[in-house]
Amino acid sequence: QFPDFTKFFFPRLAKNIDWQKPIEFLDQELSKVIRTAVNKSRRVDKLVKVWLLDGTKTILYIHIEVQSPKPSSFPKRVFIYHYRLFDCYGPCVTSLAILGDDHPNWRPNRYQYQTPGSQLSFRFTSVKLWDYLNKMERLKNSRNPFTLVVRTHLMGLQTRHSPEQRLDGKKALLQALYDSNLPEPLFFDLYLFLDWVLILPDQLEQQFDDFAVNCEEA
Repeated sequence: QFPDFTKFFFPRLAKNIDWQKPIEFLDQELSKVIRTAVNKSRRVDKLVKVWLLDGTKTILYIHIEVQSPKPSSFPKRVFIYHYRLFDCYGPCVTSLAILGDDHPNWRPNRYQYQTPGSQLSFRFTSVKLWDYLNKMERLKNSRNPFTLVVRTHLMGLQTRHSPEQRLDGKKALLQALYDSNLPEPLFFDLYLFLDWVLILPDQLEQQFDDFAVNCEEA
């Protein structure tokens, strides 16, 4: 589902990728970079090699940040991984970040510093999931499966203190999942994600389970 992921979160980039050529996930290569990083607790999500329509290759470094860390730490972390990947692959690394926190004004996309005689400024692309709150109708009408991921995540943020509202939202998302007619493996992946994010108290969870049984039998 990587093409769907890229087309949803990074549509400009997706238009330049040659989707007829193979996509390669570089998990082992990424783990080597992580092991040699300054702070081994820092985690990167995915490293993917794709080919562009002009015939050149690009290494996509994708980091997903669910909660905002200290404002100064995140851009530096992205920069550290970028230059370590640059050491391995040269000037073909594209750094991308997805921000899943609920701080509307926290939008890191640059790391820079300056010393006497030198200056560095590094920019990366970041996507703020919170912004999709203003695009809910578009999400509901989209057939891209990652709309359900975003809607689930946002529902989790919005209903942290309202279990009843979360139950209603979880039911609506499950119904949307059934209506999407997705392939079975993808359906179950999204169902597990939905159930993991939108945790309910035991009594309400039983109500949701009963609703799920009715959906499956319908």
